[in-house]
Amino acid sequence: MPPIILKGVESVVVIDSMPKETTLPSYRIILRNQSNKNIVALGVDVVAGGTVQLTSKPRGIDGQPLIATGKEYWLTVAAPNRAQQTSGGYEPTTPADQQIQVKAAVFDDGTYEGDAETAIVVRGYLAGEKMELPRLIPLLENALKFEGDLNEGLKNIEAQVSSVGSDAEPQIVQSLASKFPNPSGSVKRDLKETIEVSATTIKSNLLKEIHTLQNEESRRLNPGLYQTWLTKTKERYEKWLSRL
Repeated sequence: MPPIILKGVESVVVIDSMPKETTLPSYRIILRNQSNKNIVALGVDVVAGGTVQLTSKPRGIDGQPLIATGKEYWLTVAAPNRAQQTSGGYEPTTPADQQIQVKAAVFDDGTYEGDAETAIVVRGYLAGEKMELPRLIPLLENALKFEGDLNEGLKNIEAQVSSVGSDAEPQIVQSLASKFPNPSGSVKRDLKETIEVSATTIKSNLLKEIHTLQNEESRRLNPGLYQTWLTKTKERYEKWLSRL
């Protein structure tokens, strides 16, 4: 098991760690949030030979904390793989000099420990969600009031969701950038891009659900099921937005 380094992160402690028995090597690490704030995301690197081989930024789902204050979290980290030749062909192997670095913790109040770049990306994702959800919720609300043909209703909401913009509003970018020390032009560009990726992802996922209703489930879809989906999706988005 590689050593686990907490790099500038004091609010997290390692409780236990173990290899995970899977086809491709990975590790499971139990972390505890010992701070009085909820952690919404972590920054994690797997380093070998002094070079970052893999990086990840696990976040909570739908605006929920990743690790609530005082709680534990089971972090799964993939190991970098190499193909080693054997008499029977090739088998996966991992470098011997690995380190797992927990390099950032981002809190629900916008503060962070460790790597500022990770915090910028995470805050950008959250800002994209906070920007896009209020644009989608009214469309679901209006769709609940539609009383016409079911297929026509699906076409309408598909067209409306497709037309929703995902461009980052300049004031949001500026406000977020001001929370980091000496924000450069590249920081603002990274924030803008991350906000837009986050917003586009929410919109794309909603469109995928609509397309599923139109295609795979069209034979058994009825007005009652459609209304249930609209109601549950709207409520999920409202709860998600309230957490941001």
